[in-house]
Amino acid sequence: MESYINDKLIYDNISRDDIIKLTVLYLDYRNFYYHGWVRYSIIRNIIRHITGLRTQNHLRVIFNNLLNAELFESKRIKGKIFYRYNPHKKKDKIEGDKIVLNFD
Repeated sequence: MESYINDKLIYDNISRDDIIKLTVLYLDYRNFYYHGWVRYSIIRNIIRHITGLRTQNHLRVIFNNLLNAELFESKRIKGKIFYRYNPHKKKDKIEGDKIVLNFD
């Protein structure tokens, strides 16, 4: 069961730091970077699946810790915020200039 001891989240004797490490390990294992830009709800469901946490506040705390650790990038698309798991700060392959091919 979920509980707090000394203002620290404990879930079946696992600390918040261990839950974050477990989440990062799972996202690395699944190569979550290649899922691209996804909404918070997708990430929340993955964290819920990994940890077994059900409380929205606890899930948001875990996600905010990952976001503050700069493991996720955020981007606003049509008024909605999307996130991409990018722990290694990879750059998009195509940025800006177009390539023109002439067959003369």
